[in-house]
Amino acid sequence: MKHLLGLILLFTGYLILAADEESRGVLERYRQRLPMVEAQLPELVRSSELAATRIAADPTTHLLLARNDPGFFDELLSRAGGLSRAWYRTADNQPFRAGDVVLMSVRDWTAEGEALIPQLAAYREAGCLVILFAPAAGRPDEARCDFLFDNGAVVGAELRGVNILTNATLGWIWCCEYAAALTRLGKTPGILRSVGLDDGRPHNRRLQSPTGRQWLGTTETPVAAGSLGTRYLRRVAVLLDDLASSPRQAQFDVAAALVAERLGKDRPAFLTGAGHLIVPEIKRAELQVPWQSFRSAVFRKEIAGQLEPEDVIVWIGYTGQVGLKSDKDDLLAVMHEKQVRQVHSEAPVTGPHVTPEIEAHIDWQVLHRATLPSPVAVSIEQEWGMPDAEIAIPWPPGWMAPVSGLNALLVLHMLDERVARLMVKR
Repeated sequence: MKHLLGLILLFTGYLILAADEESRGVLERYRQRLPMVEAQLPELVRSSELAATRIAADPTTHLLLARNDPGFFDELLSRAGGLSRAWYRTADNQPFRAGDVVLMSVRDWTAEGEALIPQLAAYREAGCLVILFAPAAGRPDEARCDFLFDNGAVVGAELRGVNILTNATLGWIWCCEYAAALTRLGKTPGILRSVGLDDGRPHNRRLQSPTGRQWLGTTETPVAAGSLGTRYLRRVAVLLDDLASSPRQAQFDVAAALVAERLGKDRPAFLTGAGHLIVPEIKRAELQVPWQSFRSAVFRKEIAGQLEPEDVIVWIGYTGQVGLKSDKDDLLAVMHEKQVRQVHSEAPVTGPHVTPEIEAHIDWQVLHRATLPSPVAVSIEQEWGMPDAEIAIPWPPGWMAPVSGLNALLVLHMLDERVARLMVKR
């Protein structure tokens, strides 16, 4: 019995060590930055109040997203649960004008700092309110702004997605606090609704025009400073707990083994996806695995002819495989014909107001198991649902600030890390 107990303790110790090793990945390194993000909440509130005051006083003022970081730009632009005012050009198609509010993401000053200095100087000279989400470490003296929110990056450290995850988190908290600040001025911003809902496009249509993007509503229900940002951070913590859970980790194990097995036979691992944050990220150099990444739009032209039976395609998408199957094209049919094995990460969504296009594709697991001979598709479930906005707000459409982009990007980097570790062991 003592011998058995000793083996159990030894095995338990091994599991703890393995878990500790796992904790050094992108999930835990991102988690470790969240207290630093929370500590900046008072300044996030202050900067958002200045922006709200400026925009409420002059509704023609624009809230602009700098285009230097495609991931950050796409995540906050025309996004379900996002600000309709957040845009990248003014009504007269100029990139910015005097007095505008500008949000800019910098992942790492070593990689891109020098190129951004003239752009920052131009914003400042025009009297823009410049809000920077960037590392405090390594910032050039000439890179000046009104507010800098530190993403915690260390000079010379590997990125592995943590910097953009942190910037996006800071960006969403800022959007929440800007919206709350407007309510304390008796105003409400336009918030976009998911086009996966049947009332999404009609709701968004009036906001996604030059005048609609400048629209402000009125309210008599002020939202307390810091409350929306705090709730968003709590929602992110729940997301991380889900990704660290045993069921989710088991899904990563199965998917990574499938990819590593194919790479071990000198076949490419194909990677694609759909979503605001994930699409710009799949081709970035900071991934560890030599993925052959592509956009689904070029699948037939560039990828289909390369496929062999038992090849693996990783799809990190939105919901219901929108992008893989539509009235215009059926990429799933090609995959089935080629007997390709598929790793899918999506959020199968059902419920009232979901569009017929999404309803038609939500039962994808049954479809794959019935069509593919062997083996079947592998799922890494995402942990969010409609309306793809997580923070309740007391004005229409009732919710803002998604976590789906963070979820998809974490899946990408966690799977990438898991495959890389398996390849080292081979």
